[in-house]
Amino acid sequence: ISAAIRTRESTLATVVATRSASEAAAYAARGVALQSAYAGTDTATIKASVKKAWDAFSTAQKNTKKTYQRGRENTWNAFKTAVKACKGGESVSDSRNAAVEQQL
Repeated sequence: ISAAIRTRESTLATVVATRSASEAAAYAARGVALQSAYAGTDTATIKASVKKAWDAFSTAQKNTKKTYQRGRENTWNAFKTAVKACKGGESVSDSRNAAVEQQL
């Protein structure tokens, strides 16, 4: 089971790091887009550009969340499959604790 846990934890760390990088990129892109929007001189254009910046940010955040959830679920499913291959592994596995991550 220890190899399955090592793989699971390493993969989960990668999933979290990817989520963090994606969120940071979304904030950076929003900042650039808003700075550009407010550099305009026409009120209607500024409002449209600001809305576009926020819409793009919202989409990026939603996509990041979906990717994170999918990655987490896939990792736990792979772990459960690996544990089943270990004789008696299911009786000592910590798979029940997967719900703790869902609260994050």
